[in-house]
Amino acid sequence: MRPPLAITAALLVLAACAPTAHAYRFDGPRWPGSTITYFNATGYKTAVSAAVRTWNASGVAVRFRAVSRRKARVLITGGYGRGCRGVARVGFFRSSRALVRLGSGCELESSMTQVAAHELGHVLGLGHDNRRCALMNSSGASRCETEPDWQYRCRVLERDDVLGAVRRYGGTVRAVREQPFCPVFAPPAAPSGVALAYVSGAVGAGLTITEPEHFVRDLRQIIFVDLVVYRHANACPAAPGEGPPLQTLDAEYGPQLTTLDYNYQPGAWCYAVAVQDASGRRGPFATASIVVPPPPLP
Repeated sequence: MRPPLAITAALLVLAACAPTAHAYRFDGPRWPGSTITYFNATGYKTAVSAAVRTWNASGVAVRFRAVSRRKARVLITGGYGRGCRGVARVGFFRSSRALVRLGSGCELESSMTQVAAHELGHVLGLGHDNRRCALMNSSGASRCETEPDWQYRCRVLERDDVLGAVRRYGGTVRAVREQPFCPVFAPPAAPSGVALAYVSGAVGAGLTITEPEHFVRDLRQIIFVDLVVYRHANACPAAPGEGPPLQTLDAEYGPQLTTLDYNYQPGAWCYAVAVQDASGRRGPFATASIVVPPPPLP
């Protein structure tokens, strides 16, 4: 049985008025005007500047501007204990300046950028909301996917953060960074200077493994690497590395000598070697060939 037209119309109105589950919530008074002045009294100069640039480039029709301490309506200080955290007064209050306090325990400057940007979101009047991935989640990016161990979260604002601020202050939502994560260090390079030698049934190699470039200056983590070895009869293939490897060896950075194989089968052999880091990223292969002689006559 079809519903009456009046009921159908009512259902359509309710559907049109149903709220969309955004990850923003308004908790404080709106700031007047289009400029919010601030003074940064912390040692996190780069992190706070990066947080300010991120909000200023988001398309929201209000901008943060650095001024002297005396003229600032927002004061950013330290003293919020140990740990990578912060606290801020939410929204605008005519009778007093807004106060943002940052902790002192962020291992990465990029992490403090996230904290500072989160607290500046509170200054704009955005509260916590955990319905979807957002900078304004109550506990970091608690609703966001977890970064791989060789990457860090470099996307500061999510689209819903900007939607909330634009809804409050006007403006146009600009595209956020496409990739949420950025690499901490570059993928492995191919081993260089690979030279093979055959002695008493053992195929030895001299080679050099170059440490990859680190992109985050304040994170010099140790990267453990392996040497992945493939063996091919006769000529080297155009694309080595298919199927299970012959073996995987512990390796280190710099020049080194290692035994690739114990091979008593006479003939021409190609060895393909690649560096694989602890995150499972494998670099390009380097190849070298050697002739295994027939065994000596008794």
